[in-house]
Amino acid sequence: SDLNTISRSGYAGIYVYSSSHGRIHANSVTNINDPEVCSIPGSTSLDDCQYGNSYPIAVTGCHSTPCSSDIIVDGNVVRKNERWVGIMNHGAQRMLVVDNDVADTNFLYANTVSEEVPNKPVVSSDHTWFVNNVGEISPPSANQGGYPLPSIHGHGEGLWLAGPDTNPTTGVHAIGNVFLDTGNAGSQSGIFVQSLTESVISHNTLLSPHELPPNTGILLKSSPHSYSNLFIAHNEITAKL
Repeated sequence: SDLNTISRSGYAGIYVYSSSHGRIHANSVTNINDPEVCSIPGSTSLDDCQYGNSYPIAVTGCHSTPCSSDIIVDGNVVRKNERWVGIMNHGAQRMLVVDNDVADTNFLYANTVSEEVPNKPVVSSDHTWFVNNVGEISPPSANQGGYPLPSIHGHGEGLWLAGPDTNPTTGVHAIGNVFLDTGNAGSQSGIFVQSLTESVISHNTLLSPHELPPNTGILLKSSPHSYSNLFIAHNEITAKL
C-alpha cells in the first residue's frame, strides 16, 4: 500500500533539498499544479496557475547548502502534473530512480542540473540510474474529459537528460524503461540527451499508441554540447499496430 497519498498541492508533492542517504518509496502523488488546482474558478486559462513549474517528486540542492546525495526513489505513482516533470533529479548526486509509474505530465522523468541562482554555477546531476520505470504522456483518461497534454511547455519527453556544455553530466544510465506516447508533436523526442559522458541508454521501449512512432526516438542535441563514452544500444522505438 502507499506510504503517503499527496494530492492537490500547488508547487511540489515531495521535495527533497540538500539531504543524503534517503528513500522516497511507495507514495501516490497526484494533481500537482494542474488546472483543477490552480485556475481561477470559471476560467479556462492555464496561465491562472501560481507556478510556472511544479514537481510531484524532486530532489535538489547544491547552492548555499550541500547537494542532495545517495537518494533512492522507488515504487511511486505520479499522476497529473500539468506544468512540468513527474520525477526529477535537480542537482543531486548518486540517485536511483527505479520501478516508478508516471503518467499525465509534461515530462515523465528528468535529470538536469541544480537550480539556477544568480552568481552561482549550476551543478551537474551526476551518477543517476533510471531503471525499469514506466510512464505515459497522454493516457486514455486524457481523452475522456481530461486536459490536453503536452501543453504549456510543449515538450512531451519520456526522459529528459540534460547537462551544461561547460560541465557535462557524468554517469547517467537509463535501462529497461517503457515510455508511451512520447515525442509525438513537433521535434519532441522519447528520450532527450544533452551533454553526457560515461553514460548508458539501453533496452528502453518507446511505444506510440498511434500509427506513427515518436517524431524522434532518442535525440542528441547538437553542437556545442559535449559527448564522450556514451553507449546507446538495444532500444525499441515503434508504433502500436
